[in-house]
Amino acid sequence: MPLEFSSMGGSACNFGCSALFQWIRKGELILDPPFQRGSVWTTEQQEAWILSVLGGLPLPAVFVNKPSAFHTEWGTKMVVIDGRQRLEAMMAFEDDKLLVNGEKFSEQSVRFNRKWGFLCLPTVFTGFETKRECVELYVRLLTTGTAHTDKEIDKAAAMLKAFDKQGNSCVWCGAPIKLDGIQQICTADCSQSRWDEDHPEED
Repeated sequence: MPLEFSSMGGSACNFGCSALFQWIRKGELILDPPFQRGSVWTTEQQEAWILSVLGGLPLPAVFVNKPSAFHTEWGTKMVVIDGRQRLEAMMAFEDDKLLVNGEKFSEQSVRFNRKWGFLCLPTVFTGFETKRECVELYVRLLTTGTAHTDKEIDKAAAMLKAFDKQGNSCVWCGAPIKLDGIQQICTADCSQSRWDEDHPEED
């Protein structure tokens, strides 16, 4: 049978987290449909996710089914197909049920709260009208790829620790560095460090 392209009829965008949280709290967005697993993330995993969000790292997409028809098998409800653990962690932090670096959300500055309120997550909205279509996508997302083994994770973690130990060395040539104010200067005056000085990043 020849291969063909098809579309699930969805759309992707950076969507406001505050709107997702509001839908969940009002019961308009089902966070735990029957096909989803339970709340399985540890506190450490939740905290790591929040730190990734605050650190501005590229984040994986949340999948939400937002049917276009008013009478689907879900009724008028939207459904989280993928992303439950991430959304739960963020709401737990917002509700002071999760500490991040020992800090409560309610004790953060006005500036922090303002930036949190404008946070967006990559979100894919699908328009499925049947539960089967939602479960099919969930299974596909769940079974694509191969999970990392503990050995593979330990290998990467060991490399990270090695990088941390090199904190006082030039990342380009390994020579010791010295501080000039807040600027780090390679004592070997390597070519890459000279390039960085001659071509500073624009604000």
